[in-house]
Amino acid sequence: MDKDVAHICQAIRDTGVPERFFIDDHVISKDTAAVLLECKALSRISLYRLPDDEVEALHNTLRLLPMCSHLKSLDLQLPGFRFRGKVSSLIAQYLTDTTALRELRLEFFSEIWPFDWSYPMLLQALSNNKSIRRLSLERFSITEEEARVLVEMLQSSRTLCRFSFHPHNCQTSTSVILMLSPIISSNYMLIDMRTNWRQSYFGWYPIKDVMRRNNSLVTRAAHFVMGTRHKHCAAAAELMQFNPGLVEKVQELASVDENEAVSRIEDSLKSFSELDDFMCLAGIVKYGVTCKRRDDGQKQLVDLNRDCWLHIRQFLKVGDILDPK
Repeated sequence: MDKDVAHICQAIRDTGVPERFFIDDHVISKDTAAVLLECKALSRISLYRLPDDEVEALHNTLRLLPMCSHLKSLDLQLPGFRFRGKVSSLIAQYLTDTTALRELRLEFFSEIWPFDWSYPMLLQALSNNKSIRRLSLERFSITEEEARVLVEMLQSSRTLCRFSFHPHNCQTSTSVILMLSPIISSNYMLIDMRTNWRQSYFGWYPIKDVMRRNNSLVTRAAHFVMGTRHKHCAAAAELMQFNPGLVEKVQELASVDENEAVSRIEDSLKSFSELDDFMCLAGIVKYGVTCKRRDDGQKQLVDLNRDCWLHIRQFLKVGDILDPK
């Protein structure tokens, strides 16, 4: 299969409908690294524990990655001593620049612990990334300061919603949990986080509660997109509209592709952008907004032009409107 992947991709292109085909996963070797650019059907690739005679394949693959806009998932499992110099620089640059990658799994293993040759560079690249939705970091051994950088990345990311972290030792996992726990309540992006030794620390429970809250919000938002016109579902849709988990949920419920799911989310939010629609959905009025005429002729809410109202809507959300007592 590995040696024939280029021919398979060519056969797919020759069908005239290449968008109907994809190769779910492909393990890169020295025989296939050079043809990575040609194989647009490859959306997921893996590099596993490359022997010495395939190091050049690793370098070639990493150089080609920035040009592979068709690549959505990358799995790197490397000995720790390989993650230095040129390799770490190429990986960091790719992660900083890519806008196509959706899933990343990194595992660096070594017989000598700890090793942290290029972790700061890698963590900074992950902080700069604007596309990864699922991140898995395995067998890492990072310092407390690097754990702080990782936590800041989790809090600031506007795309990362699923995170798996299984470090080499308990201390690393503890540091991340204890740093994240006090600030996690403001995070509306994470819907799944997994790590080892979590049951041993009370700090895990606030994290678990936030993931439960975020998943509930995603579900309510998805039901609004699917047609449930309820105030709390609309509020969830506004709050979670940029969460990739919402796109996944709409895809699941509607059996549509990603582009169609995104379009449906946008349309559902537009459905209550106008004054009357917003006020009705928020439960302020039943049918539409009317104002009693003023004797002094001053402008009232209904006199606002559309641009003014839409400007106000940037600061006014459905969730801001209190329920009647």
